[in-house]
Amino acid sequence: MEQEITANEMWQALQKDGFMALYINFDTNKSKIKQESTGIIDQIVGLMKSQPSLKLSIEGHTDSQGTPGSNKTLSLNRAKAVIKAVSEAA
Repeated sequence: MEQEITANEMWQALQKDGFMALYINFDTNKSKIKQESTGIIDQIVGLMKSQPSLKLSIEGHTDSQGTPGSNKTLSLNRAKAVIKAVSEAA
């Protein structure tokens, strides 16, 4: 599933609702970002460049497969992967 949203649409949603959820896809039980999610990473970078005072929170999530401990680690690693991807794209 590829999410198509522009940096401008992200900004409008943030102004309207104060938050938004973006979906970045990963392979099952992995923290490697799928190629289909690179566009959304680029739009996040565009948003950050157009709104330099904006502060973002990045959270990683998993499904219910695996143990709670392994899912917690996977969630953290997924969040770190997004931070790294955004940093490298900036």
